[in-house]
Amino acid sequence: LIAYPYGCVEQTMSSFFPNVIVSNLLKELGSKDEKTFKELPKMVDAGLRRLYDFQHSDGGWGWWKDDNTDPFMTAYVLLGFTEAKKAGVEISDSSYTRGMSNLKLMLEDEKIDITTKYYILYVLSLSGHGDPALTKKQFEMRLNNGKKITNYALSLLTLALRNQGFDKEAETALGELISRAKNSDHWEGGRSDFHWYEDPVESTSFALKALVKINPRHKMIPKIVKWLMKSKTYGDHWNSTRDTSIAIYGLVDYLNASKEIEGNYSVKLYGNGKLLRNIHLGKDDIFKEPVPISIDKREFAGGGMKIKAVKNGPGVLYMNAATGYYSNEENIKSANGGFGISKTYWLLKPRKGKDGWIFTGKKLGNNPEVKLGDQILVELDVSTENPREYIMIEDYLPSGFEVVRDTRGFDVRIPGVAFSEYKDSNSNWYSNMEIRDEKVAFFCSYFYWPKMTTSYIMRAEMTGTFHVMPAEAGLMYYPKVIGNSDEIIIKVSNGE
Repeated sequence: LIAYPYGCVEQTMSSFFPNVIVSNLLKELGSKDEKTFKELPKMVDAGLRRLYDFQHSDGGWGWWKDDNTDPFMTAYVLLGFTEAKKAGVEISDSSYTRGMSNLKLMLEDEKIDITTKYYILYVLSLSGHGDPALTKKQFEMRLNNGKKITNYALSLLTLALRNQGFDKEAETALGELISRAKNSDHWEGGRSDFHWYEDPVESTSFALKALVKINPRHKMIPKIVKWLMKSKTYGDHWNSTRDTSIAIYGLVDYLNASKEIEGNYSVKLYGNGKLLRNIHLGKDDIFKEPVPISIDKREFAGGGMKIKAVKNGPGVLYMNAATGYYSNEENIKSANGGFGISKTYWLLKPRKGKDGWIFTGKKLGNNPEVKLGDQILVELDVSTENPREYIMIEDYLPSGFEVVRDTRGFDVRIPGVAFSEYKDSNSNWYSNMEIRDEKVAFFCSYFYWPKMTTSYIMRAEMTGTFHVMPAEAGLMYYPKVIGNSDEIIIKVSNGE
């Protein structure tokens, strides 16, 4: 979470929020991890400054600084602020008060869905700004009209009831939540359309939180924890930044109640009978960087490797396995795994106009040759068959190319090609654009069209032949829904 390369509101919050919670738990347990306690305030301060800067004039937050305020995102930020305050982090009174005022107003909006409404109720109840009568009324209305709400919403309502002293009602709601568990170890999500929240990991994490808060000795809890740990499909994290953050948020309560975090043991890892590593695990080891184990490929000559772990000492050991690999193939072809994306290079031909530069363009193929100093317009066409939320498009730059950042006064006149200045995001369909040394990234909050196009300009600043990685378009919160363009090989000569 700390190392995630982008910094929208959700990712900024998901980075520092769980680290504050876990470090506070370690502090209460007497951890001596001085390095973490020294570095954490710097990370938290950087995250808070960014969140303050991204707060909208109405007191709420969206994904970015200049987009629309989102009720769920506003509640998420204020949940983080509330938990940080409880951990002793100083939060701006002005920012916090404005945010809470906005959150209360959002409860009056009849258009927001029931899950978002219960999420707001939960955050307000946790912060001491809740309306107990309204929370109880929501519980009674749900019982009387018989309308079934999602597992996630029921978890939030259960916690809101418990936080405001309605113990009997909270136990009733928890009983229904327990009856909905699948295989007695997890809960299904409430949406099936790749929605950015309310998936099985998040739903199960909040159900675990409700169960631990109300009945910390329930027999299902160890099974739920095991299911969550097995759900780390990417080895060291869950599906997304949000899933990872919320899973930690739920598991911390379990660690605190079970004292499992006080484990202190060693593990010997063997591969085909050969000792690979002797590892010590305790509360002071949680924030330490993992040390990879390198295994010579000849060890797999027999067709595989049998891994054995021998544990010595008190505590619980969780193990899971994930496989990652890369291809060294050349001439990578486009692929559509939910998104189609194509990339076209246009060689720009400039001439001086009355009010600035006028550019016409020549379309280049997949193996173009250009000259040092040439400017190339990169056109990205993105398509999808279904409406999508929170899309990320990444286009990798050829080595030796730099993005032309200042395009003021550029008049691009290529038939059928749309181009606008980067800084004028209101004229584009994307919410934010970030330029990095190695790539350009575009972020789109809502993609309701069959096809959209964006573009930018880069300049050749080094000679040579360069293989350009395919551009990618995919969902931020479901990384497996992704597509890529063709590889391009571009040659840059000095023009002599």
